[in-house]
Amino acid sequence: MTAHSVADLTVDVRAIRRDVKQVNARLDNPEADVSILKQDVMILKQDVSELKQDVGTIKQTLQLVLAYLHEKLP
Repeated sequence: MTAHSVADLTVDVRAIRRDVKQVNARLDNPEADVSILKQDVMILKQDVSELKQDVGTIKQTLQLVLAYLHEKLP
């Protein structure tokens, strides 16, 4: 092995150790993950609610456009 290869392996091993520590930290605290997921679900529910309102507005606008077109076109 060359010195460069050894240096590359050392960097790889350090990165793997760092990743393992991060995974272990997350596994040690699943409640935090659940809390984050609950917050994400609340945000998604709000987004869905806003999208439903937007779809309602679009439907009303389309109905107005269609009514106008029926009135103006022979």
